[in-house]
Amino acid sequence: MRPFILRAIILSLAVFLLLSCASTSGEQVSLDIPKMEQSSRGHVAFFFTGGMQYKDNRKAYGEFVYGYESAKNGLLSEGYSYSYHSKLPLEIENGDLTLSLGAKNLSQAAGFVLIKNNGRFRVVYGIYTGHDIVKLAREYFMRRP
Repeated sequence: MRPFILRAIILSLAVFLLLSCASTSGEQVSLDIPKMEQSSRGHVAFFFTGGMQYKDNRKAYGEFVYGYESAKNGLLSEGYSYSYHSKLPLEIENGDLTLSLGAKNLSQAAGFVLIKNNGRFRVVYGIYTGHDIVKLAREYFMRRP
């Protein structure tokens, strides 16, 4: 079997297990987050605040987790740090900088925030594949301030 297909199957099973282990009371799965450190290249803060009470949210959350898990290694290899946030307001720390985004600042419940070291940021809404997340991060962080 090709390595890519095998990895996709293993990752799909991991997402399925994560969702199977989540309680039905609406709690989200705890995702593996590295210790927060200032990245010289930029920070990507993932957020999913949609809750788990409805069937559609569970499916969306599964797709979100798949994109998040797929993007982690690519982000790290590009030199970007990342974090995951599930409660509002989003309190995103990146070294000495702290960005706070509440319900009034966000128009959707899922996406990620690209944060440059100078404090500029861009909110990207929706659920993306890991490859697309890394590509969007690379394009944003490579642009001039």
